[in-house]
Amino acid sequence: AELEALVKDVDGHALTLNYELSDNLTLSSISAYRAMENIGQGDSDGSSFSLLTTVGDQQEDDMFTQEFRLIGNAMNDKLEYVMGAFYMNEVGELSVGSELDLAVARGLPALTGTLIYAQNSIDFENDVWALYGQGTYNLTDQWNLTLGLRYTKEDREMSKFATNFVNGNAGAPTVYPEASGSFDNISGMASLGYQISEDVMTYAKLSQGYQSGGFNSRDRLAVYFVTGYDEETVLAYEWGFKSFLHDRRFMLNAALFFNDYDDKVVSKFVFDDSGARNILRNAGVVEIYGAEVEFIAQLDSGVEFGINYGYTHPEYKKYEDDL
Repeated sequence: AELEALVKDVDGHALTLNYELSDNLTLSSISAYRAMENIGQGDSDGSSFSLLTTVGDQQEDDMFTQEFRLIGNAMNDKLEYVMGAFYMNEVGELSVGSELDLAVARGLPALTGTLIYAQNSIDFENDVWALYGQGTYNLTDQWNLTLGLRYTKEDREMSKFATNFVNGNAGAPTVYPEASGSFDNISGMASLGYQISEDVMTYAKLSQGYQSGGFNSRDRLAVYFVTGYDEETVLAYEWGFKSFLHDRRFMLNAALFFNDYDDKVVSKFVFDDSGARNILRNAGVVEIYGAEVEFIAQLDSGVEFGINYGYTHPEYKKYEDDL
């Protein structure tokens, strides 16, 4: 989709305060505020035809975040750790107008078709709380173990009403039931590292990822709007090494990875007589594996050469499509 920004205004402010509680412990406070206003229009179907056009897309968003961190070391510097708490509040409004030419969608001459114009007005609010901690313990001079854990809780609310115009004639406004939901997750990670030499190390890592569920502001049908979509999770495996070679003139890093997604969220457009519907659904299970290689060479004092290579192979193991 191509969307042209007619007006875009973004303001961001952040304040970071650090206080040394002791020689081995620091307390940090990070406060931030962000406000955004965006007005745009453009082609929403991504094709060379005027099937679906976004008109008067307006969004206002205000976000406040607060984070507290404790950063320290213990056990004669064998243990380095960080733990903290995070909060975010986001409030916003969204107004979206879209035009669908059913004649063009069906391959008919545009002048004989039905032009559907939909104007949607959405209000939303999101609250996020999180607690986290991570520590690295040096088992020996060569071996180290890193463990981390995070708890996240999110509360989401969204309200919406819409008015449809068919060939310029307005229909009755549609007021959607309010959509609300809570999502929570506990995610962890573990990494084992081995320092082969001063300039070469290898590691193996297992981690969990989480993306909150929510509601799709562009869902046209009330039943799908209030149902929304569930959270998406991933279990990620990674092995790699990092190295400096030839008196640190060369750097060579490589990694192999495998990601196992559950309830993967996918997006697609559906065209029918009711107009165009943008769908967000939990489609199923996705497995992704691949490799990455990074090489940098310092050829001379002023000449550096670098090359990166990545290979990614995604595959749906299960795909549920009811639309």
